[in-house]
Amino acid sequence: MGVLTMNFKSFEELALYLISRLSTVTPTTSIACSSEKCYTFTALTDEHFIILRSPPPSSKECRYYYINERGKLICSEKPVLGRPCLTVTWVSKIDVSKELSEGL
Repeated sequence: MGVLTMNFKSFEELALYLISRLSTVTPTTSIACSSEKCYTFTALTDEHFIILRSPPPSSKECRYYYINERGKLICSEKPVLGRPCLTVTWVSKIDVSKELSEGL
């Protein structure tokens, strides 16, 4: 199985990347964050997928992120209707299986 890994310098860069790829068909996406890192992955083909990771956001207070009219990443306590949105789910730990360990 092929693994492509992208490491972002900040949570904000990862959030902007994910939100910019959303559409009206798929207006939301999610990411899992621990106290150390945030991860998400998506299938590229049946045998390839991409892992995206970044440091966690500076605040655990916000669960939803969207891009405002000025192109700035904004956090919110609830999703904003009509806007593509990133949902952050906090987890205590992220375990990696042996097959994925090379990609992570």
